[in-house]
Amino acid sequence: MRKDEIAVPAGRGKQQQNLPTTKKAAGLPSSLMDRADKDAGKGTSTDREDNVVPLVRRFQALSPQVNKKGMDYIKGAEPGDIWLKDVALIAGDTGFRFQPCAFWKDIVEWRPRDEGGGYVGRHDAIPDDAEEEEDEKSGRTVFKRNGNELIDTRYHAGFVIFDDGRALPYVIPMKGTDHQVSRSWMTRMNAKRLPSGKTQPPWMSTYIIKTKDRTNPAGTWSTWDIVDADPITTEEEYDRGLGLYEAFSAGTKKADVDSSEDGHGGAM
Repeated sequence: MRKDEIAVPAGRGKQQQNLPTTKKAAGLPSSLMDRADKDAGKGTSTDREDNVVPLVRRFQALSPQVNKKGMDYIKGAEPGDIWLKDVALIAGDTGFRFQPCAFWKDIVEWRPRDEGGGYVGRHDAIPDDAEEEEDEKSGRTVFKRNGNELIDTRYHAGFVIFDDGRALPYVIPMKGTDHQVSRSWMTRMNAKRLPSGKTQPPWMSTYIIKTKDRTNPAGTWSTWDIVDADPITTEEEYDRGLGLYEAFSAGTKKADVDSSEDGHGGAM
């Protein structure tokens, strides 16, 4: 999939869900729809293991997806690009429109890069058997468990909204230097108020999420760049956001993982 083939979600104006919500839209007779209403939910699973929401991936210079000689290379991918698996490759300076709905934090355990890297598991907090060390390269404090590194990761779940009307659920993981971006974004969300003075639900707003380069003595890498976009305008959009929030809160949905990545960036 080339970048010039993608409907980039930077949009303005009224956005609609793709799924039919009325008998007329479904194209079925009323009697059959009534039967379907009674059987709704049968034959499907609400177990969180069967309802995985994919991650938004951001490519770095060392991401295998930008290595033209590697097995994981994605045609046209460059550092700073954004990958929505099986859907779109988006240029980092174009970005996508996002409706945030849920937020949480996990401690994610990763194998060391020199041992092949890869995801091990998630923890609600630093495990009791973890050991605190000082990283020789960065000088920062790290926690390790059985030789694996434990990475504090912040997750923002919501909908990527496309210009053609599609709204697809995705999760944006933020770790390392992205913590500052995540905290700043959360501050902006909390500052938005309803007429009553209460904090508005985050899914009432949308944002354009791009990438930009950041440099320090250790090198250059891509980080997230988030700016305000248009607020939602319909009850369908509101219900969509509330529904995803409730699904993650109830544990009926969970974020995907990519075992080919590591805790130091990879394709994130």
